[in-house]
Amino acid sequence: MTDLPEQTVKVPLVVVGNGTDDLLDRPMPPDLVSWADREGFSISVADPDVDSVLDKPMVRIIKVPLEQDLTEYFRPGIFGVVDLASNDGQSDTSLWSMLPDARDWFGILTSQHVLDWPWVDNISAYLRDFHGVADVLLIDIATVLRELLSNAVIHGNYGLSGNELGGMEYFVERADEIRRMSEDPVLGKKLVSIGVTVTRDEICLSVRDQGAGFEHNPRDEAIEPGSPARGLTAGRGLAIAERLSDSFEVHNDNQSVVVRFNRHLSGPGRHENELSFQQLQESVLLDVKKRSILLWDGDESQCSMVLDVLRDNGFETISTTGDENVFWNHIGTFGPDAIVLTGGSNTARTLHFAQRLRKDTRYRNIPLLIITEGDERPVYSQLQHRRLFAVIRRVFISEDLVSHLIAYLERDLIISELHGFRQRISDELDLARNMQLDLLPTPAEIRGLSNSFDVRISSFYKPSSELGGDIWGLVDLANQGFAVFLIDFSGHGVGAAMNTFRLNTLINGSKQTLNNPALLLGLLNRNLVALLPRGQFATMFYAIIDKNEGVIRYASSGATPPIFIEKGGDEVVITPGDPTGLPLGIVETTTYAEHVIPIPKDGHLFLYSDVMLEQRGEKGGHPLAISGLVDLVQETVSDESQPDALNGILARFQAFAGTTYDDDLSAVWIDFDTV
Repeated sequence: MTDLPEQTVKVPLVVVGNGTDDLLDRPMPPDLVSWADREGFSISVADPDVDSVLDKPMVRIIKVPLEQDLTEYFRPGIFGVVDLASNDGQSDTSLWSMLPDARDWFGILTSQHVLDWPWVDNISAYLRDFHGVADVLLIDIATVLRELLSNAVIHGNYGLSGNELGGMEYFVERADEIRRMSEDPVLGKKLVSIGVTVTRDEICLSVRDQGAGFEHNPRDEAIEPGSPARGLTAGRGLAIAERLSDSFEVHNDNQSVVVRFNRHLSGPGRHENELSFQQLQESVLLDVKKRSILLWDGDESQCSMVLDVLRDNGFETISTTGDENVFWNHIGTFGPDAIVLTGGSNTARTLHFAQRLRKDTRYRNIPLLIITEGDERPVYSQLQHRRLFAVIRRVFISEDLVSHLIAYLERDLIISELHGFRQRISDELDLARNMQLDLLPTPAEIRGLSNSFDVRISSFYKPSSELGGDIWGLVDLANQGFAVFLIDFSGHGVGAAMNTFRLNTLINGSKQTLNNPALLLGLLNRNLVALLPRGQFATMFYAIIDKNEGVIRYASSGATPPIFIEKGGDEVVITPGDPTGLPLGIVETTTYAEHVIPIPKDGHLFLYSDVMLEQRGEKGGHPLAISGLVDLVQETVSDESQPDALNGILARFQAFAGTTYDDDLSAVWIDFDTV
């Protein structure tokens, strides 16, 4: 963050929490002073209401409470956030030595506040709103930043190991343990710094922690299931971050990561849209002069002049009438795209025509131009506020008439084309949505498998937009039993939906491995690494309900933990399964482990998408995480008044999180009561 050009110098604002009073009574920390000197800033400690200090570049240290509504810390003029909740556990040297090299925004935050508050969402909004970063790139940036922050806290500051499991998935799996560590007066106050630098060509993010360092498996190395951490702690989140970013660097004895994203990779679709819009405009210009014009001949001299001007400028379809009854009959049959009134000196009759046209809902949006002898605009002032309306003096016909007509007709044509385009997109989305729904098991297929294997299967599917990235399915394995799978692609919308079609095709072409969960995931992973565009991946759970052996054999590629429910008398035992495994489509050489458990006696299997773990409550606060979801399932299963377990779980989840979610929601419930 050195040698900034003069024009980039701005007034940075460092917002801090409790502890500023102490800074008034002692010298400024050397690291803070040297940083300010290097950047050409002075330092002041001030009350937030004092505006006089804003007349020159300076760091303002302001005592304000940090709140979960973080939008206040991402306003113009705010350069960074320093969380002084750590002051009782950090020395000045330790705190200010965490200042990152960042040109646009930085944060020095406690581990507890990193995990509890939505920094990623706010940084993404900041990049979009203030730097114009494209949404397609923000998906990758948000995913990477979540993984880096959770890695910095969980594996860095808290020192938890987990070679296979990492990122937000690790947080979900061990939420209770991590929450206890966050509340620890020492561990929870350890710091994480975030740096953001944006240039025309790239976005640079840095994340640093105060841990002992972590180990990173480069993305071209195989990650074997069940392998122990090699000396230092690590998480699979770094592999995801490396895959999604254009540049990935580890510094400071493995305490910090710097990633870069090439902004030019975010825009091919945008440029293609701009090109197609240009082509649309050119097409519109060619069609404008083919549009039909109805000319009211209220003044022979004006009408003759208008006809000459229109014909000289290439307008082809012109209908003229001077009979009022013919005009009103003709307007319905001719269907004009524009109307020109020549009233001569009979202003009253022309005004009557114009008022009648604008009152009729069938014609009020047709462009209307009135030719006058003098400046009679005040007469028509009541119509001037209308769009697509112009009063043109006779002496300016040759200059103004054609330009107004072209402008109005171009607008109408473009709007018509856009309406048609929107309708085509809507029709295609409807078709794609129906095609995606066709990938799901039909009620007849569900009934058939349920009857064949003495189980009961129920499901729920709700995409967060027109198209989703979730898909679940069933596979009939004949005498062996049947398989059930749940897939969640990164992102949602058209891109994620296209990937569900890709993966469905791959599954249908992998019949020889459908009876081996681990081999199937390995095969799908290798194919997806070659097929998926940059920044896309999938989590998947695949389980075989083996009726002959009385077991469930399953494998997971970073999917949500399956929940097994077993009833024994009045007791209900709920056990989350093992979700470990790198998502599909990231590292080609990844292999997966198979897990085997007995089919729960008089029990159930619950599969669900990650929105049930990560969606925050409607009133804020923590997401459910795995422990909260287990409690919710326990409460539902124990409720004898709830005959439909899946509906009961979803109703309780909606009571917690509402009915609008940030991601697709899929859920599958299997009863083994009669197995």
